[in-house]
Amino acid sequence: MIGKILLLSLLVLLSGFGVLGDYFLKKAGQHGIEWKYVALAAFIFGSTAMGWFLVYRRFELSSAGVIYGVTTALLLVAIGVLFFKEDVNGYEKIGIAFAIASLIILGRFA
Repeated sequence: MIGKILLLSLLVLLSGFGVLGDYFLKKAGQHGIEWKYVALAAFIFGSTAMGWFLVYRRFELSSAGVIYGVTTALLLVAIGVLFFKEDVNGYEKIGIAFAIASLIILGRFA
C-alpha cells in the first residue's frame, strides 16, 4: 500500500514538474521568444524522463495516463488563472468538475 501511494505521489509530482515546464514555455512566448525559458522548459521536460520510467515500470499505463492527464489539466488551469490572469468559462468549469470526479472514481476503484 505504501509503495502504491509513493508511486502515485511521484506521478503527481512529475505531472507538476511538467506543468512547470509548460509555465516556462508560456512565459517564453509572451514577448517574442525568450530562449532562456525555452531552454529551461526543455531541461525540465527531459529531466522528467527517468521519473516516468520508474512510474511506468510499476504502474498500469492506463491508470497513470488518466492521473497524469487530469492532474496536468487541473494544474494548468490553476497556473493560467493565477499567473497569466486567464479566465475560466462555464464549460471549462464543468470540465474541471468532471476531471475531479474522474480522479475520485479512479481512486475508489483502481
